[in-house]
Amino acid sequence: MYKNNEQVMKISVDDKKLKMEISIKDIAFLFQGSPNNYDESKVKRGKQKEFAEWIAKKLTEEADQETGDPYWSEPFEKLFEVALEGGTETKEGGLV
Repeated sequence: MYKNNEQVMKISVDDKKLKMEISIKDIAFLFQGSPNNYDESKVKRGKQKEFAEWIAKKLTEEADQETGDPYWSEPFEKLFEVALEGGTETKEGGLV
């Protein structure tokens, strides 16, 4: 089992699931601190839950028109590329 509670996104793995959790407050915090947020926009007061719901909906929508892949798949694809390049080596050997 793996569990990380030290970062904004809580990540854990048990025998059946990889779980990722982030608070609504932290979604707004990450948006505000985004390097793409050039004009320092903020989520409006009282709109944090609605903003998080918008993010959740967008995660399932198509991000790449060529492949039809949703936004949520992008970080996994980057990590799969690392794995395929041999980045899964451990003391006991490779995982892939």
